[in-house]
Amino acid sequence: MTAVIDFQTGLPVPERTTPRSDTLQSVTTALDVLDCFLTTPEVGVSEIARRLGIAKSSAHRLLTTLAARQVVEKNPDTGQYRLGVHLFALGHLAQSRMSLSSLALPEMQRMHGATGQSVFIGMLDGESAVYPHFVGNPAVSALLAQESVRRRAHATALGRAIAALDPAVERRLRVQAAATRGPLASKAVADFDHAIEGYRRSGVAASRDSVAPGLSGFAAPIRTLSGRPVGALVVAGPTASVVSGTDRISRLLPAAAARVSRLVGTG
Repeated sequence: MTAVIDFQTGLPVPERTTPRSDTLQSVTTALDVLDCFLTTPEVGVSEIARRLGIAKSSAHRLLTTLAARQVVEKNPDTGQYRLGVHLFALGHLAQSRMSLSSLALPEMQRMHGATGQSVFIGMLDGESAVYPHFVGNPAVSALLAQESVRRRAHATALGRAIAALDPAVERRLRVQAAATRGPLASKAVADFDHAIEGYRRSGVAASRDSVAPGLSGFAAPIRTLSGRPVGALVVAGPTASVVSGTDRISRLLPAAAARVSRLVGTG
């Protein structure tokens, strides 16, 4: 088989030897298709089939599926495929998250030293809360990273802080709270509304045992120059210690988030 050459380095690209499980074969193959674009800006169906050792019909189906989601697109002039706008958007989002974490790190470290609690950068991914960077206790981070937490942004201090500034997010997360199963739905909505009112009084949104038993937190939004919230600075930890430090956290957190916001505006 002819070696594939990386057009940037001039070196051969190693052949793939990793076995694929039947369950994840299609997903793995789709990712392999995307890896083909590491070595050239455009690739045709026949070339992808050759590189991956699959039938041309399979390569065509994969590319058609990826094109339907704008992960790749077909160049009408050459008939070959190139990376699409959706993948660019995802890459830009990932880069912005890493940049925000980098800008916020000094404030996160200061807040951790001043409160003794874990401090996070938090962002909304649709209606899920994600925490790409933290300083402090890994056990607290593990709780916030659980998939059950990702599906309940309305219960997080992060989601509530952003909802307080963004009416569209507020509407979505209130619907999410109302969809809570069983008799707890009305309480979930009441807690959500109460937290937003609390933010508008104090500049911080609170979550007490809402995400996980024994875990509480406070959040203050990080904003662009236009005032649009792009994330939040979150202080979280065991409920007893977080609640006992409420006054200090509530005093320090909005100012820290405002300093990060100024960096976002000039960065």
